[in-house]
Amino acid sequence: MARPRRDGTPAREVNRRKLTDLFVTSRKPQARPELIWDLKQPGLALSVRTTGKKAWKVIYRHHNRPRWLHLGDARSIGLADARRLAAKIVLDVFEGKDPVAERKAERNSGSFADLASQYVELHAKKHNKSWRQAEKLVARYLLPGWGKLKASAITRADVRAAMIRIEAPIVANQVLASASAIFTWAIKQEILGLNPCKGIDRNPTNDRERVLSDTELVALWPKLDAQLKLILLTGQRPGEVAALEKDHIVEGWWNMPGSQRVTGRGPRTVAIIGSGCRSLRRT
Repeated sequence: MARPRRDGTPAREVNRRKLTDLFVTSRKPQARPELIWDLKQPGLALSVRTTGKKAWKVIYRHHNRPRWLHLGDARSIGLADARRLAAKIVLDVFEGKDPVAERKAERNSGSFADLASQYVELHAKKHNKSWRQAEKLVARYLLPGWGKLKASAITRADVRAAMIRIEAPIVANQVLASASAIFTWAIKQEILGLNPCKGIDRNPTNDRERVLSDTELVALWPKLDAQLKLILLTGQRPGEVAALEKDHIVEGWWNMPGSQRVTGRGPRTVAIIGSGCRSLRRT
């Protein structure tokens, strides 16, 4: 017997039966809307409205709350297909997914170009110092092919195809990471339900042994910013150069430390004169 409602009134008995094609097609509308649960496929129910409209529903629980997923009109989807679709949804729920939330996210998602722009404005500029480089990679390698596509329609096959078209393995890896960051953010914002970059293998890379020749360095020099020039001149790590402060320059010398301490700006060096560490004379 069904449990009574909170107000004490008796609840209607749950209508369960092993559905058949004949029953689905011949069921007449009742005075009140009814929900008929299928005994063969858990979670599947036939909704019959007073107007005679019939539709398939899948009801499951997510975080201990009931979720209703509309499968479609019973005139368009047969009983066998409804059971097959319901079984897949039940499996997805078992794996921790929420099909209702995923479907809602897909409806709300726009084009990939819109999504990429939202990611940059709402997240990357605030949390990713190298967002400009990632934005350029996306604009060059992904937007020409994906820009007008619905973000939720991009598949793993689309990602693989885009990576294959990029000749440089390292660049392909960077583009993949940039795309994955966009999709991961969209999932957290409940804009999308899946990340098509997940499971895509990155290209193997080898350490570079080649260095620029003097002629190449002279040609490249005017295009470099001050920080890169300082890195090349001193041979120091980019992090050390980025953390350089005025108090590190003592009497025209940049004193490099032998130890590190953490400050509000992240790891930086402690200037220790005469500790045997390397120094650079400014010119």
